[in-house]
Amino acid sequence: MRVQALVEDFKADVINIIPAQKAGKIAFDTGLTNDKGWCPVDGGSFESLLHKNIHVLGDACVAEPLPKSGYVANSDAKVCAAAIVAAFNHGKAPQPSWINSCYSIVAPGDVFSAVMVYGYKDGKIVKAKGAGGLTPRSFDPEMRAREEQYAYSWFRNITADVFGWRSVAQYAHDASYSRTSFPTDQPDRCRRGCGAPGFSDQGAGRKQPGCRCCFSGRGSGAGRGKADARTG
Repeated sequence: MRVQALVEDFKADVINIIPAQKAGKIAFDTGLTNDKGWCPVDGGSFESLLHKNIHVLGDACVAEPLPKSGYVANSDAKVCAAAIVAAFNHGKAPQPSWINSCYSIVAPGDVFSAVMVYGYKDGKIVKAKGAGGLTPRSFDPEMRAREEQYAYSWFRNITADVFGWRSVAQYAHDASYSRTSFPTDQPDRCRRGCGAPGFSDQGAGRKQPGCRCCFSGRGSGAGRGKADARTG
């Protein structure tokens, strides 16, 4: 297969063509985009700089140095919501902050991550000094395996934050996606009475927590954050 591009031609067995990135059609139709196809916003509230009282967040907006990732969009939404609530109450928006955390699973037991924290200073979004980091390039089997557990924890947390704990419990029950092992001597249903399955049997003595109450694998809401401490 050969593809002719503006700069050079490419020949390969499999070619994945990614078109030029830009904001969605609705942003163009409503006049929210600049000449580069993105939506300029105020970084402290995500209010459009082109149309007052309209807020744009996520990949569509210009909010450098924030990357265009789903985790950042989740942070954007919280900053934006806080600013809107403050505006409704004729108050000042709280000091915003963001976090970006991304995990890439290369293979079972081999995962790496990138993390960065951002703040707001003098009307601009800035990287927090001394924050963030990358998984070392040198391969450490123990560290990469631990990163895999962090990755599944990260997925559970961001999914729960966006869609709610019960949706995560249902996904865990249906897909049994986690590779993490949990104690097997727990009740089949939540001991605190929420009605969700406490654990789903994954075979070979492996169990998956199935609700908010039992999420830490200890059958107690008080302990559920311990397994996910790194990603909050």
